Amino acid sequence: MKQVFMPKSRVLLLKFTMIILVHLFLKGCTINTGAPDPKNPQYKVLFAGAVGKLRMLWIANLDGSNRWKLADLKQEEDITEVSASFSPDGTKIAYVAQSENVIYVINSDGTNRQKITNPIGKQPLFPRWSPDGRRLVFRVQGGDANGSTMNLFVANADGSNVKQIYSQSFPFYNAYWSPSGEKIAFQKVRLSSLSSIMTINADGSNITTLTDTTSAFDDIEPRWLPASKRLIYLTRRREIYSVKEDGTDRIPFAVGLNVTSLSSPWSPNGQYLIASDGSASNYLVTISGTYSRISNSESLFLTIWLPDSEQIITNGGGLTPSIINLDGTNQRQFLEPPAIVLAVSPVPLP
Repeated sequence: MKQVFMPKSRVLLLKFTMIILVHLFLKGCTINTGAPDPKNPQYKVLFAGAVGKLRMLWIANLDGSNRWKLADLKQEEDITEVSASFSPDGTKIAYVAQSENVIYVINSDGTNRQKITNPIGKQPLFPRWSPDGRRLVFRVQGGDANGSTMNLFVANADGSNVKQIYSQSFPFYNAYWSPSGEKIAFQKVRLSSLSSIMTINADGSNITTLTDTTSAFDDIEPRWLPASKRLIYLTRRREIYSVKEDGTDRIPFAVGLNVTSLSSPWSPNGQYLIASDGSASNYLVTISGTYSRISNSESLFLTIWLPDSEQIITNGGGLTPSIINLDGTNQRQFLEPPAIVLAVSPVPLP
């Protein structure tokens, strides 16, 4: 039988090709393994993932299948600081491109990307959609000599009418739209490095302090009550209070609950949120102020609701996203670490 000899260069090329193919097979998340499927709309997760030095935004089905890359992010970016979200109708996504200091709004199928810039030219933070999906509110740090000034902007979703509505020399956090879309609540740091809860009209008028500015304790993490003109917030005394949007009628909420963070927004059905004591105790808090402990042994980290309001996604301390029932049972991982789920689509998408 005649032997067939291959040139050494070809042998090396075949070996190199096999190594690459095996690598891609083992690291399937490094390439697009799916695409939008108009014939089979499903609820989607929007998540940030890391492979080596690469950072990317991905979309996938709720079981982790049919994933495809939405956008590239800055290399070596901390994926826990990535911010992106679906519009209320699910048709668009807003995300921050940190390397460009801009916000992009893109269709949820990856088409028609538009840029939102700010006059300061510094990095925007945490864009959030108005309830009608027409506007975004976001923070921008910088613009002064030492870069410490924090600014609040509102812009149309198409990038037009970018307007600075508030600025101060100390940080502020957690800017949220009211259910009516008329006001924005946020946590303002005071001169004493403690925080108060503020509201402002979306046009920049009528700035109002809702909580005590003389207290020796912080007031943090405002959340609007669904379909209401009231908010709840957390104090450093680990208590939750409710207050009207004009600062009157301040009353205890979820009396007796002792927690350090409100770990989620309100559920899609407007009935629940998750609170945590910062260790292994997590609580399901209802709209009426009752609460019950979730039997789960780990702190629920950056909690995202599923559309049925009966399950949640927790990103886990090791950036290992998993789905869990509200009673803490049936926890199952559905994405490879490191990854962090940023949002779930409010409607089924292609």
